Amino acid sequence: MTSPIPSILVLACAMFVGAATTGFSQGLERTAQAGGVTASVTPINLTDTTADMISFKVELNTHSFPLAFDIAKIALLSDGKDLIEPASAWSGGKGGHHISGTLSFPAASLRDSETIILSLTGAGGGEDLSFVWKGPF
Repeated sequence: MTSPIPSILVLACAMFVGAATTGFSQGLERTAQAGGVTASVTPINLTDTTADMISFKVELNTHSFPLAFDIAKIALLSDGKDLIEPASAWSGGKGGHHISGTLSFPAASLRDSETIILSLTGAGGGEDLSFVWKGPF
């Protein structure tokens, strides 16, 4: 009769690796809610030091009013000190109650930051939605 310990050890290691991989991406997602709007933001390439742009997957949902604003015009990325970058591009929808897409910012000035703050000015029914990540990146 063979011992079940090696099989259990292999299974435990596989579960740990799966949880660690899943946990990393889940650990980067940030959510916020204001004025009837729920937002979810996940960095796509925040840790890629060779990328020219820092990009985020953004999802906004509401049943209170249509999301008829241009996200690129209300989005700012900062280091929480003196560096602020406006968005360079938005590849998602506009209008309706559910919008999603990719929001991108120039990466060069923010690469050495210890903190990254993404703000969507007035997106929450007139209230700001903010999302924070602590580095180093």
